[in-house]
Amino acid sequence: MQVLEKKTKGFTLLELLVVIAILGILSATAYPNISSWIKERKVRQAAEKIKNLISSINTQVQRGSYEFVQVRFIEDGSVKIFTSGIGMNSLAAKKKDPDNDFNKKNARCNISNEYWDDKGSDDPLPPGVGIFISDEIAINFTDTNAVCFSKDGSYFSSSGIESPLIVCLRRITIVKCNAKVIDNDVVPDIDLYKIDGDWKGDENYIYGVAWSRFGDVVMKKWVVEYEINEAKEKVVIDGKWIQR
Repeated sequence: MQVLEKKTKGFTLLELLVVIAILGILSATAYPNISSWIKERKVRQAAEKIKNLISSINTQVQRGSYEFVQVRFIEDGSVKIFTSGIGMNSLAAKKKDPDNDFNKKNARCNISNEYWDDKGSDDPLPPGVGIFISDEIAINFTDTNAVCFSKDGSYFSSSGIESPLIVCLRRITIVKCNAKVIDNDVVPDIDLYKIDGDWKGDENYIYGVAWSRFGDVVMKKWVVEYEINEAKEKVVIDGKWIQR
């Protein structure tokens, strides 16, 4: 019996061109959303890591691993945040020394490495301390600042920083998350996030990490409020922190 050969039919050139065109349209439509998601994710993950770093060192205080701890924030072209701790014996010695900075409230949160027993670094870390480094995000100040915690909040102090820490996307034109104080709350100074006269969506990628003197830490997202002006354009008018 003779077996009939099956005819194999492929795509025509026209069909391939139609498929490529459809894929191109879909990609062009989806790219802004994907790009926005990637940017927002970078900032959110950085804020989560910073929150966890602060929470972790405060857990060590509650466990008694350290009597006094510090979270140090450094902005020098990239963001570096690390935690340090002082044990019971070292703290007792500092308290007994009348010339030690610990007895000077304004200098208690010392940013000298020699002041601390254990500190986060690029080397293998002592138990309980940690480090976070990123060149993809910026924070709301430059140079070196710190905040310090103790178990009952009695030694809470800071050096050049107030809660919350603001985290935003780093750009050539944005190397600092500009902030202002409204009703005793630190909020982003939205007008300073404009790029070439427009916001370019960067106002949507702002998070905050806030803490209390007792070491309670929360993460917040800055949610922007818009209105439509007479030219039918969407304009940023305000915003507020929403806890995440």
